[in-house]
Amino acid sequence: MQQIVLAQYCEGAPKPSDFRLETQPLPEPKDGQFRVAHVWCSVDPGTRSRLSGGDSYAAALPLGKPIDGFSVGVIDASNHPDWPVGTKVFCAGGWKTHSLQSGKGFIGKVADVPGVPLSAWIGVLGVPGLTAWFGIKDVARFKAGDAVLVTSAAGPVGATAGQLAKAWGASKVVGVAGSDEKCRWLTETAGFDAAINYKTAADLTAAIAAEFPKGVDILFDNVGNAMVNRMLP
Repeated sequence: MQQIVLAQYCEGAPKPSDFRLETQPLPEPKDGQFRVAHVWCSVDPGTRSRLSGGDSYAAALPLGKPIDGFSVGVIDASNHPDWPVGTKVFCAGGWKTHSLQSGKGFIGKVADVPGVPLSAWIGVLGVPGLTAWFGIKDVARFKAGDAVLVTSAAGPVGATAGQLAKAWGASKVVGVAGSDEKCRWLTETAGFDAAINYKTAADLTAAIAAEFPKGVDILFDNVGNAMVNRMLP
């Protein structure tokens, strides 16, 4: 099998030299285990904070080890009665072509839903989607009529949060993103009412105030730090 490991800690934008592609023997499942052949692996923004060597909200990734991440795939070998060969699953498989699983922890069977691609189970139907769902519903305590502002709105969490808010009756949903292309996608495809390019907005606070003359009820922030400071009056 093949796997991507962290060769050195990243400084600034990740470079190809920060990673290394390795070939390892294909692991064989022991009793109570099964092997998943990954079809998709997620490359999540949250992983970036773990590539620099310092602890963030999650521990730093160790050098020389496969990079953590969520995967979706098909069981191709099994010694577990409840997880037969051919079963589609999502799991914490990492950046590699195969992983051994026991059926415990973050893993589940993928339902065949017409029109839903397999990759959705590590996107809108996976952790990013759950983050958006519980963030809007339980943390922000959304109610119909709320005005919602979403940062990093073109990412999987932000885009899902904004669409959920629209579907549940938000009075207005505005997304903040980093390019005109992303802003167009938000309004033309994702159904946001408006989008602001924070890189070209001369005064981000003023641009937000123009969209929300009565103020914002929910700020669904995926960025923090300087971005939030630019939004506050």
